[in-house]
Amino acid sequence: MIRSAFRTTTRLLGAQPYARREILTPGDGEKPQKGDIAFIKTKMFVNGESMFSGYRGAGVEKRVPVGAEANLELLDMYLEDMKVGETSRLEASHHYAFGDAGVAPRIPPEAEIVVEVSLLGVE
Repeated sequence: MIRSAFRTTTRLLGAQPYARREILTPGDGEKPQKGDIAFIKTKMFVNGESMFSGYRGAGVEKRVPVGAEANLELLDMYLEDMKVGETSRLEASHHYAFGDAGVAPRIPPEAEIVVEVSLLGVE
């Protein structure tokens, strides 16, 4: 289901850069600020197919710097707007993800991504 909806959106938008966020579960905690460390858990889909969960690791909660440009650009774009306890679905063209080249062998060139990210805490 994710695959067909995602590809339909791509056809409509063409090669134009896009990114969007859908809040799946609202949070009620604090918002992270640039320089904070965020505790997150993710599920990533590349071109509609599940890649891995956890951020850079399967099923693992990770600590990531907020606004340090060390993350996926899509994550940096929205992380500061999330609240602790929130789960959001982020979608983006390759422009805000892995770029024109992708990351061989797992992420093909010009790959579109969907990331479900949960903000578990802020330090």
